[in-house]
Amino acid sequence: WFTTQVYDTSKLNPEDLVGFPNPKSIMEGKMDYIRLPSTIWDKHMVVWDEINRCEKARQSNLFEIIRSRRVNGIPTNNKFIFSAMNMLGDTGTQEMSDALTDRHLFYIHFSKFESLDEEDKHRIIGRIGTHESVGVRHWTGKKFELDTSDDSVNESVAEVGKHIKEIMKEAAPIYDNLQKEIGDSVTKMIIRISSAISEEKGKKDSKIAQLDISGRRANMMLRGILSIRAIQIAKAKVLGGSFPGLESTLAN
Repeated sequence: WFTTQVYDTSKLNPEDLVGFPNPKSIMEGKMDYIRLPSTIWDKHMVVWDEINRCEKARQSNLFEIIRSRRVNGIPTNNKFIFSAMNMLGDTGTQEMSDALTDRHLFYIHFSKFESLDEEDKHRIIGRIGTHESVGVRHWTGKKFELDTSDDSVNESVAEVGKHIKEIMKEAAPIYDNLQKEIGDSVTKMIIRISSAISEEKGKKDSKIAQLDISGRRANMMLRGILSIRAIQIAKAKVLGGSFPGLESTLAN
C-alpha cells in the first residue's frame, strides 16, 4: 500500500520524473506518459535528495509538484513529499527561492556527526550506509534491518509503514476537531509571534534581521501546530501511552 521513490535532484532530468510521452496517447489527442518503475506517478512518498544542489530550472519543476501534486495538469497522486538539503556553502549548493522554501511545512536540523556523543556515533556507524553495501549483499547474502528494493520492503519497514497509516487515519478527524476547538486561539498566538518578530527586527544588531514570516508561512505554522497535536493524540490511541500537554506542543 505504500510506494516510495528517492530522487538525486543534483542530476535529475525531466524523464526521470515523468518518463516519456506516450505516442499512442498523443495520436488519440490525449497527454500521457510511459510510466517506469522510477517515475513519480502514484508514488505515495517522494523524497528530493540534495534539493539545494538542483539546478534552478529543475527546482521550478519540483516546485510545481510540491505545490499542486500535478505535472502538466495530470495528478501525480503523491501523499508525502520530503526534501533533504546540504548546508548552504557546501560544494554545489545553491540558494533556494523564497517560494520553494516557503512550501516546506517543517525543517528538521540534523547535528553534524562530529558533534554527537560516542553512543550516537556508534549507532550511526552500525546503520548508515548499509543500503549502499551492494557488494556485501551480493557476496554474503546478508540482509540488513532496513533493506528495501524497488518492489518490496522487509518486515521492519512494513511494520513502521503500517503504524504510519493507522496513525494518519486516526489523526485526520482529530485535526478537524482541533481546528474548530483551538484554531482561532492558535491563530491569535501566531499573529502575536509575527508582531514580536517584526519589532525585534527593527532593533540594532538584531539576530533575526533576515527572518520574515509570510502569510503562507503563518498559515503553515497554524497547520503545523494542529497537525503535530493531532498526531500526538492519535499516536497515543494507536500505540498506547500518553501525550504531552498543549502548552508544551505550542512552545515546541
